[in-house]
Amino acid sequence: MNIKDNLVRHYLWLRQYGLNDSHSGNASVR
Repeated sequence: MNIKDNLVRHYLWLRQYGLNDSHSGNASVR
């Protein structure tokens, strides 16, 4: 598993569970 893959999965997960949460979006862009 590549780090990029992990980041993408994490971003998708945050987006799926935090679509209406701008805070989550900011955290995912880290």
